[in-house]
Amino acid sequence: MSGIIYLTLLWYLWLFQTFLASKDKFRLLTTIFILWLIITFPLEWSTETVIIRPSFLILCLAGFMLLATCKGRKKWRTFIIAAAFSFLFASMRMAEWYEPILFLFGHYFTYAFSFSFLLFIFSKHFIERLSIVIIASSAGEILYQVHLYPLTSTVYLGQDFILQYIILMISFIYGWNMLCVLLLHLQRLIPPRNINLPQ
Repeated sequence: MSGIIYLTLLWYLWLFQTFLASKDKFRLLTTIFILWLIITFPLEWSTETVIIRPSFLILCLAGFMLLATCKGRKKWRTFIIAAAFSFLFASMRMAEWYEPILFLFGHYFTYAFSFSFLLFIFSKHFIERLSIVIIASSAGEILYQVHLYPLTSTVYLGQDFILQYIILMISFIYGWNMLCVLLLHLQRLIPPRNINLPQ
C-alpha cells in the first residue's frame, strides 16, 4: 500500500500535462519525466549502508534542470532560497524524533502548510516555486539522512514519505498555477462594467 498518494498524484499530473497543457517542449519533457517517475518507483539500488531510489535521483535532477531555466539573478536567488529551505526541511525532519508534538495534525499537512506559506512569501513564479520545492526537499532529506547515519547505520534516499511529499507539493503548486491562469483568462473574457456614478 506504500506509494498510493505518490502514484495517484503522478497519474493525475500526467493526465493534465498530456491532455490539458499547452503544446510545447515543456509539455513533452514533463510527460516523459512523469512516466519515468511512475516506472522507476518500485526500483531500489542498495549497498551495505546506502539505499537509493532512482525516482529520488530523477526528482533531484529535475529540480536542478528547472533551476537552470531561470535567468540571471533569479537563478542565484532561487538557489539561495532553496539552500536555506533545505536546512529548514532537515531540521523539521530531525524534529520528528525530538518534538513529535509539532506534527499533531499529521506529517504531510504540517510540512505542506509550512513550506507552502514560505514559498508564497519568497517566490512568485511557477518554475521558481517548483525548483525550490524539489531542491530544498531533496537536499534537506540528504542532510537528514547523513545526520541520522550514526543512529541507523543506513542512508536511505527516497523513502515513501519524501517522494509523496515532493509530489504533493508539486501537485499543489501546479493546481495553484492552473487556477491562476484560469482566473486570468476569465477576467479577460468578462467585459468591464461601465458604472455611472452621480456627478
